Amino acid sequence: MRAARAAGHDEREREYILKATDCWGGHLVKTFDVKLRVEGKENLPDRGPVVFAANHQGYADIAISFAVLNRFQFGFVAKKNLTKVPFY
Repeated sequence: MRAARAAGHDEREREYILKATDCWGGHLVKTFDVKLRVEGKENLPDRGPVVFAANHQGYADIAISFAVLNRFQFGFVAKKNLTKVPFY
């Protein structure tokens, strides 16, 4: 990932990030034996701008989002105190 960034290969860097976040989210879901039921994923566009809004029921929103929305690279807007939570 760092080599892609240094070389200015933005698309390759995004691919690496997507693979890493998908792996991380999927690993946490499996590790903690989280049961997910996803409805309507087939309605998501293949590309283009999309806004996802989590319901903020707990700190797992980020990991769950990575596990479920594994076709999309995305970022977050979060409150400052989340920087104190390990691995976030």
